[in-house]
Amino acid sequence: MVVTKKMSKSYEVDVWPIESWSTPMSEFIASRRTNGMSVKQFEHCFCCGRSLRAEEVPRIRTVHGIGNRFLCNTCAEKEDQV
Repeated sequence: MVVTKKMSKSYEVDVWPIESWSTPMSEFIASRRTNGMSVKQFEHCFCCGRSLRAEEVPRIRTVHGIGNRFLCNTCAEKEDQV
């Protein structure tokens, strides 16, 4: 017997303008670590889970009930087209 369980969850998000954030991941991570803050929730794309590269400038989304999260540029472009 095979049981396949697929789960999806919908989130309400607020979109930030692309020009509102220009800090590469390497600088952001270094700044948070210098201040003793967690970086775990920002290391991967919120949508696809892909690791964000050090030189990448992620897109920000405010996820209701969770807080600010990063999206990779590929997922952000897909989201913008919807």
